[in-house]
Amino acid sequence: MRQTECMTQAPDENSLPPDSKSKPLAKVALLIGALLALFVASRFLPVEAWLKDFNQWIADLGTLGLVVFIFAYAAFALLMLPGAILTIGAGLIFGLGWGFAAVSVGSTLGASLAFLLGRFVARDKIRALTADRPKFQQIDDAIVELTALIAFQNMSSKFNAALDLPAQGLCELPGNKA
Repeated sequence: MRQTECMTQAPDENSLPPDSKSKPLAKVALLIGALLALFVASRFLPVEAWLKDFNQWIADLGTLGLVVFIFAYAAFALLMLPGAILTIGAGLIFGLGWGFAAVSVGSTLGASLAFLLGRFVARDKIRALTADRPKFQQIDDAIVELTALIAFQNMSSKFNAALDLPAQGLCELPGNKA
């Protein structure tokens, strides 16, 4: 009987193997290292020159450049990279009307992909990670109740869709039980 009692008790932190305790710290250190590397790279690499070269390459492609530009802009939006130079470049390359259309389609495509990745790829993982944290469940419940406000917020330019839509994809919205 005593042996069964010991088996049903959850192990305490001190009895866990050392590698299972250090995994969260290693992940945090890896994330901090990656962010630091991106920051250093953005300061020392000629990103602006690369984007200008990209815009010139798109201009040289002609009509096909419009399609390539839309997918590139969507990738920038999905990866939350700054698109100001691409936006200005679209106006210079394609003119005001076509440039506006290309940026609108590209940013909408990127935001939609971000939402779909949040909904169908990350939702279950985030739900499993936060299952034992009631605060996250309260936030999810609040977002379900505020669906109309979220729809309005998406129409407002004051909110960043690149950050908003992935977060909304992670939340359970009414009628979208994933």
